[in-house]
Amino acid sequence: MNFTTKDTIKLAVLSLVITLLGLAESRAQIRAFDNSRAFMPWLYNPAADMPAQYSAYLGYDARGNSSITPQSMVAGVRVPVIGVGRGSSGKHALGVAGLQALNTSQSLANLLTVQANYAHQISLNDKVRLGLGMGMGMQHFSYDQDELVYFDEQDPFFQQGDRLFNLNLQVGVSLVADDKLFIHLSSPDMLKNGSNNFDEIIVRSGFILPLQADFAVVPAVYFETYNHNRIYGGDLRVEWKKMLSVLAGADRYKAYGGLQFKYKEIGFGYTYGQNFSNYRGSLDSHQISLNLSASGKRGR
Repeated sequence: MNFTTKDTIKLAVLSLVITLLGLAESRAQIRAFDNSRAFMPWLYNPAADMPAQYSAYLGYDARGNSSITPQSMVAGVRVPVIGVGRGSSGKHALGVAGLQALNTSQSLANLLTVQANYAHQISLNDKVRLGLGMGMGMQHFSYDQDELVYFDEQDPFFQQGDRLFNLNLQVGVSLVADDKLFIHLSSPDMLKNGSNNFDEIIVRSGFILPLQADFAVVPAVYFETYNHNRIYGGDLRVEWKKMLSVLAGADRYKAYGGLQFKYKEIGFGYTYGQNFSNYRGSLDSHQISLNLSASGKRGR
């Protein structure tokens, strides 16, 4: 097999890009919107929040300032199920149906996950509610085939073309006690690369502590497994009149902070994160979210 100078250069560049892609993922331990758990808890667990009104949301997650590092976008809608159940502080939606698209681009590759999800909430007693949720859809992985130079063009992987499809399955559970204590457990990718995936979970638990009529403090801890790594941390959110929230948190790889502002039917959130490990890339992240909802009170 003969290579021209141009092919050799392209192959060297491709090898470097693939190496950097692997390093970026393994060093940064990146899960899209990982710093925005407090603002968008339903992103990987459809049972984590039961809105009492129609809502739509958009989000953008930028990592570093290079095309080698991932850039993600999410968009979705959530529709409350007709009917309400009574809890210790009034009425709550019995369930919510949603549609979500999450897209992550990184240099030559792109991953799009589109899923429909549904969550239902059961009142175990006057103070405890259990939520069960599931999402199902498709994952579409694509790459720029024209930019690749192959050692073996007959490799069966490349014969599939530049578009690969897989089923996606997501499950989640939530437990709310006395409208204060919450526990969320989810498996965000139970099917991954066409096979069962029980190695990735997300657990988040916190407590809503009212301080005064207008203030509440929400401490939370979390644990998740991603890319063969165990990530644990916590954050603290201070909320004023359910209009303004200030967030600060950290895990074993990074520190982050943010704020969320709500005015009537519009909500805006922003978080900034900084990876404090030089070995893991020292990437910074900017995560922005926009929420639009119909008029009415929102259930937790």
